Amino acid sequence: MNASCEVGERSGRIVVGVDGSEASQPALAYGFAYADSTGSTLTAVHTWWWEPLEGVSLGEPWIGDWTEIANQEAALVSEILGGYSEKYPDVRVRRHVVRGDPVVELLEQSRDASLLVVGSRGRGGFIGLLLGSVSRRVLKRATCPVAVVRSVHPEQTAT
Repeated sequence: MNASCEVGERSGRIVVGVDGSEASQPALAYGFAYADSTGSTLTAVHTWWWEPLEGVSLGEPWIGDWTEIANQEAALVSEILGGYSEKYPDVRVRRHVVRGDPVVELLEQSRDASLLVVGSRGRGGFIGLLLGSVSRRVLKRATCPVAVVRSVHPEQTAT
């Protein structure tokens, strides 16, 4: 175990990855419930990465407004967190919404956290795989305990 991860040195923060997908809802619910039961704060990490496709602008450089996209992503996170904040009013929530790589941001934000919570599947990938690329990469590199919360599809039963 990494020295920065010793129990006495942890911050009491819970970090949760929020990608906006239905599959991330169980991880978010787990993170809020855990933070509430331990009196911890919660940091919701949401990353976005949008690059214009070559040829879409007919060879012209993209001159769109990154601020507008950032505001849309922040609004999405606020909407997602709203119901949980009502259900868990004692949990202090910090939002970290940034254009970047989800693994890099999750690892950075959880460096001294008590727990990092991610979903087992995200926006992409193949149905049937147990772990998505983000959860798999986070498990390999995290310096704190990680909870990977599996989403249950309607045709599956919880085990």
